[in-house]
Amino acid sequence: MGGVLQRQKSEDFSQRTTRQKVVPSASDTEQFFHFTSSETTSRNMSVVGIDLGNQSSYIATARAGGIEMILNDYSMRDTPTYVAFTSKSRSIGVAARNNLIANLNSTIFNLKRLLGRDFQDPFVQRELKYLPFTLQEAPDGGIGIKVSYLGKDQWFNPEQVCAMFLGKLKEISEADLKVTVTDCVISVPIYYTDVERRALLAAAQIAGLNVLKLMNDTTAVALSYGLYATDLPDADQPPRTVVFLDVGYATTQLVAASFNRGKLKVLATAVDPHLGGRDLDYALVEHFAKEFKDKYKIDVLGSKRATIRLRDECEKLKKLMSSIANEIPLNIECFMNDKDVSGRLKREDFENLVPDYFQRTEQKIRELLDALKDVKVDRVEVIGGGIRIPAIKALVKKVFAMEPATSLNSDEAVARGCAIQCAILSPTLKVKEFSVTDVCPYGIELRWPQTGSSPAGALEVFPRNHASPFSKIVTLNRSEPFTLEASYAANQNIPINALWIGTFKINDVKPSLGETSAKVRIKSRVGLNGLFSLTNAYREEIVMVEEDAAAVQIQPMEVDEQTPKTDGPVGVERSDSTTMDVDQPTSGGTASSPEKAKTKRQAKQIELKIDSEFPEYPQQKVQEFIEQENEMRSQDRAEKEKADSRNALEEYIYEIRGKIGGDYSDYVTETDREKLSALLTQAEDWLYSDGEDQAKSVYSEKLKNLQAHGQPIAFRYRDAQERPALFQEMAHYMQMTRKAADAYRAGEEKYSHLESKDVEQMMKTLDEKQRWLDEKMNSQAKKSQHEDPVVSVADLKKEKTALEKTVNAVLNKPKPKPTPKKAEPPKQETKTKQDGDVNQNNGENANEDVSMDNQD
Repeated sequence: MGGVLQRQKSEDFSQRTTRQKVVPSASDTEQFFHFTSSETTSRNMSVVGIDLGNQSSYIATARAGGIEMILNDYSMRDTPTYVAFTSKSRSIGVAARNNLIANLNSTIFNLKRLLGRDFQDPFVQRELKYLPFTLQEAPDGGIGIKVSYLGKDQWFNPEQVCAMFLGKLKEISEADLKVTVTDCVISVPIYYTDVERRALLAAAQIAGLNVLKLMNDTTAVALSYGLYATDLPDADQPPRTVVFLDVGYATTQLVAASFNRGKLKVLATAVDPHLGGRDLDYALVEHFAKEFKDKYKIDVLGSKRATIRLRDECEKLKKLMSSIANEIPLNIECFMNDKDVSGRLKREDFENLVPDYFQRTEQKIRELLDALKDVKVDRVEVIGGGIRIPAIKALVKKVFAMEPATSLNSDEAVARGCAIQCAILSPTLKVKEFSVTDVCPYGIELRWPQTGSSPAGALEVFPRNHASPFSKIVTLNRSEPFTLEASYAANQNIPINALWIGTFKINDVKPSLGETSAKVRIKSRVGLNGLFSLTNAYREEIVMVEEDAAAVQIQPMEVDEQTPKTDGPVGVERSDSTTMDVDQPTSGGTASSPEKAKTKRQAKQIELKIDSEFPEYPQQKVQEFIEQENEMRSQDRAEKEKADSRNALEEYIYEIRGKIGGDYSDYVTETDREKLSALLTQAEDWLYSDGEDQAKSVYSEKLKNLQAHGQPIAFRYRDAQERPALFQEMAHYMQMTRKAADAYRAGEEKYSHLESKDVEQMMKTLDEKQRWLDEKMNSQAKKSQHEDPVVSVADLKKEKTALEKTVNAVLNKPKPKPTPKKAEPPKQETKTKQDGDVNQNNGENANEDVSMDNQD
């Protein structure tokens, strides 16, 4: 158990629930992601996937329409997984990587390979040759990393340092998304065991992240491929089997997955945690170290600094050889003892240096094929930095008898898959329906000691490559409380010096009345994060009830009722409702005599308490690390602000010095120039002597004093550039206003609605502003450029705005709306004395009278 990972006791071993909402998207097949509501999106939309790598890490986010990569503060898509400690602060990412050689002993990398491990773990001991910083065994057996921080030696564990880096990725994401980022999905290697996964979860908690899921690297790649594939077979057709080969910096991972439309199922995995691109780099390092020792008499491997420099150059050479078959030179200036060194190598000779590397890669590929048995492979996708080597692609072609495909982004596929998974688990997005079934990389078994008459035994609950997430129910017959121990099955090449997962004590076990033992059902589970747990347990007690009272039979333990037993959408956990009866029930009781009343035997479920013990960080320790991290962030922030103040002072010194001899030369007197130059020289000398490390307020005060002399000069220069144009604009505006007034006097229809008094008052104001403008222009023309102006640009803008307001109030006055005409009431017909005559006209005369009235 690494760091401060300890055996923790818990009454409830249930996994933390995560949000699992998978909603089919709209019919538009090009839009995979859709926001559920604009309100949710604007307030708290953070859908982030993190590919935590050994050398570099990537962040992806899901936006409406697809996945985008998040750029860091250097506008780079990848962020080096480096954390550096200095005498004043920390630097993380690009800055730490750039300063690696100068700060070798306090720059930490390869964090993934140290999480959750003991110092004496053979895995860790094997890593020591690659790490220039100091590792030491901690009092609890974990790993302590020694660094020089704030002027003294300090010790951190890998989980703390990993939390620092995850915090940096959190800051980068928040700067891009403009919201607080908490929920995320983080990738992990296939070989990670429970203890390593718990260590990473603790690091994420310290960093302020809520991990919705720890996702296997290769499963993320498969999801990234499957979601966007448009030619997958339908559900009723044979699936397409695709093998994904990921050749990373330190690990080679393989996974075989079958695809149907909207469905992915992982079939098998294979991994070599000690085979990756760095093995090729160090093979080149050893080659050139030997050559330089013979040629230049220098011991490269005896110097950590020289080894790292040579490693970096060999990595560049390796990339060049991937595309160039001819001999390529390697040159390093002032390498060791002020000596320049050089060498040459071509691809063929390089491949001859590492025959074991290609043999081990082929071995892992064939191991995967053996696990697939008779399954036909339809396609092979390769990703990772190592696949750029032609020999790797040739090896894949040789084994699979097909050309490897490179349709996925070699570096970003894992981060993209994690972002897709995060989008599915997040309620802020609707996601194209797609189901995933992962697998357990190792077999997991339960063991129990002998208790009373029950013998000791063991049961493999989850075999290797079993579907995951998954739940199973184990049935045991016990008469008293008992203990179960979960561990990884032996002979699985588990890369950690412990197989133990956890110990679980089942309490309150006692047989029913008249029985010698009770049937105990225990729900075991491999959850979203790949962690094993016993989530709950109960015993069955047989009771006699009247038939009328037993209308509803009590069912066995519920196993994820809300989850379909078939493959569900991504992130939805599947369960096996079939119980595993380990022991046959043994009953020593005699049959009871028939009851007079009709009765029925019924099983009653009684919940049992589980005491769990497993390797996990104590919450108290996590809280201490969170407080310590907050203090270090405050220190980093204060140091950054101080550095910014110092840089602002330094920048101002050089800027104003150059301008008073250039652009500002006509706007400053010779006396003021000499005085300001002397002040600048004095400030510069102080800055590089006593001012190297001062408080932020000291730099700010120095800058303020210099600006008091420099700003008036800059003010005169800026005003001189803008003033002529403003004079011209104001004069032109007055001219256009006078033309409008002339048009009013000429009786133009456009201005006919204006009041004469308003126009006259406007012209009076205009004449006043004209006299003011003429006076200022004449006075300014008599001024020298190094003198303060008669009127500032700000005053000119203010006067122009006031004039425009006055003019607009008159000339832009809207025309009054026309008064609507009142409708005249209709005239009534005059009644004739001879009504009969009107009727005899059949209405013709009446119609004529109405018409005439209308004409009138």
